Amino acid sequence: MISLVLPPLLLSVLVSRKINDIRNSIMALPDLTRDIAEIVKAGVSIGAAFERVIDNPYPRPLITYLQRINQPGSAAEVRGPWLIKFAISILREISTLVLHQRPSIGLLRYSSS
Repeated sequence: MISLVLPPLLLSVLVSRKINDIRNSIMALPDLTRDIAEIVKAGVSIGAAFERVIDNPYPRPLITYLQRINQPGSAAEVRGPWLIKFAISILREISTLVLHQRPSIGLLRYSSS
């Protein structure tokens, strides 16, 4: 009887843990993007912003993704819901754009004449 109950019980515990990780990661995305934006607005580079955010108490999957993004030349695959994939891909694109930006290229300032 125990052998019939134990596998489904173990599977339900593993699945519920994964669902909780995903839910917590999705709920933390607004805070994560806000923190990164605030750090970058303060004049810190995007890579340093990722390193500072990694120290914050975010869910483990988000921290793992940020560590992978912060490595140069990283092509780490993001697994999870589309919302997490989208947010991480946007952060990845921003970090690659900033890393490949030349110092002479800056924001164009238009004068209103």
